[in-house]
Amino acid sequence: MAKYSKDALLALFEELKLASTKTIGHIACPTCEIHTEAMTGTAFDPKTTGFIQAKNLFFKVPSKGGALKDRMFLICASVATEVDNKKLSTRLGVKASAPLRLASSELFDQVLAIPQGSVNPFVMINESAKDVTLLLDAKFKGNTMLFHPMQNDFTTSISSQDLDAFMKKAGAEARYQYVDFSVDTAISLDAAAADTAAPAKKEAPAKKEPETNGHVKAPKKEQTMFASDHLFTRKPAGQTMFASAFEKYAQVAVRV
Repeated sequence: MAKYSKDALLALFEELKLASTKTIGHIACPTCEIHTEAMTGTAFDPKTTGFIQAKNLFFKVPSKGGALKDRMFLICASVATEVDNKKLSTRLGVKASAPLRLASSELFDQVLAIPQGSVNPFVMINESAKDVTLLLDAKFKGNTMLFHPMQNDFTTSISSQDLDAFMKKAGAEARYQYVDFSVDTAISLDAAAADTAAPAKKEAPAKKEPETNGHVKAPKKEQTMFASDHLFTRKPAGQTMFASAFEKYAQVAVRV
């Protein structure tokens, strides 16, 4: 499916038997502030359930951002987490002179295939989002989060375990990872891919060619290099040409 609707997404949740997913309807919530108010007093109220309300940011690396130019990143983090685009740029290896910038409204439509105010990590299943890298807040691990299921007048709860199962079904295993946004350490974009990649095959050692010395062929196993241009076979002394010559010489000497 090129683009998932709310109904198609919820049907997929049922197909995958994601037990943590529950969905409620409410007023349209294009901002986190409105969403917080809408959740108050409901079965999803973060204050009583401990569920994590999420915010979503869609960034693109400028054309002068270095090796990662034009790369797109979807950030899904707790509303309580500070996401500094300049700090994140440094951690990703983006040039400081051209840090991450919020994506244009056209990219929301063309890439995420969803309007602003409804963004969620589930868009990773859309074919148009195949070049997007998803960075999830490390705070999500072991917890249940609240996201819009493609429409901002609905909210779906989902555990981190079920979210991982969804990403596997979406074929996005190598395109997302959990990130601690409070630290300054570098973020490796190969981390997720390395976890899912097949182990590399060990190459057989290259066959060592016998060494040569000038124009002379390398000695065989039964031969040994004596000088730069002489090869002597390892034979019993009595079987060598020198032994025969010495024997004849000795016979002549005796006659004399």
